[in-house]
Amino acid sequence: MKIGIRADINETVATGHFMRCATIADELIKKGASITFYSADDEVASFATQRGFDHKVLGSRWDDLKTEIPLLGAMEGCDAILLDTYYVVPEYMKALRGLGAKIIYIDDLHKFHYVVDKLINYSPSYTEYDYKKEYEADGTKLYLGTDYVPLRPQFSTYKDVDHEGDDFRIFITSGGMDTFGICEKIIRSIKDSGRYSNARIVLLAGRSFQVTDYLKGLIEESFVEIHQNVSDVASIMRSCDIGITPAGTTLYELSACKVPSISYTFTDNQMADAHFFDSLKLIAYAGDFRDGEDQFLQSLLNKIDDLNRLTLSDRKALGIKMHDMIDGKGAERIADAIMGVL
Repeated sequence: MKIGIRADINETVATGHFMRCATIADELIKKGASITFYSADDEVASFATQRGFDHKVLGSRWDDLKTEIPLLGAMEGCDAILLDTYYVVPEYMKALRGLGAKIIYIDDLHKFHYVVDKLINYSPSYTEYDYKKEYEADGTKLYLGTDYVPLRPQFSTYKDVDHEGDDFRIFITSGGMDTFGICEKIIRSIKDSGRYSNARIVLLAGRSFQVTDYLKGLIEESFVEIHQNVSDVASIMRSCDIGITPAGTTLYELSACKVPSISYTFTDNQMADAHFFDSLKLIAYAGDFRDGEDQFLQSLLNKIDDLNRLTLSDRKALGIKMHDMIDGKGAERIADAIMGVL
């Protein structure tokens, strides 16, 4: 099968769309498919080239897909097209179907009724919409829920890791460049609380993360261990006792790694995941950073206390429950769906 994947990267559209599509693409290639990425401009080019994917620029506007309709002939010949962009409009989807390919859409927002062959929504928020009733007459195949979270292969093969030493390793990340400085605020709060004399902070920082003088001092005294521009994130996570993360992809990754965790939010689109895992008593929700810094940090420390009080066997049991929800094989299942196996 020849499969086209339509995704963008730019200052507004984060790399997450491309990365999840790349993970799915790798699984498709394993199953014998040929892959071409299509994007509005050449911002995807370096990422696609680095991963070894064929890539074509359509020369449209990423935020106005009506401008792309006259250019869709570039995708002719594809047996299936995986579409991953928030900027779809009904006219665009209608034109895309005119190419004769099977259309698969990754939905996060439920913006309108999508006329597609297959629809994927792996966010727990899918339960807010009655997809089955809405798409029953269309014959659209639905792939809903956390079984379809597309994580990288490093998260699908699990190894138990017992780190050496008596330190209490706390994984912390905020994703991207940490515009609000949340990681440093959390680290400062943990340090100043004096509650965890054996704590060691394991900080996963994005490419654009700025290491301040304060953090440099904590790195020098070995209170903070920083990892930046790393590929094997799973091993880093698995070396930790607990994790602290915004609700989103990293929350899924920590679940696949069986690391008891705490989530927080600072954007509206993180809320559904945070409340879903909290309601199942799998990952405690510390609150929204935007509701007040002091209140948020105090809640977070209380949640850390709760996990710290658990016995090692209880933490392992919680990790197993998290892994039962997110087993890391979602990308493989999506690839099977695209190839017509599911």
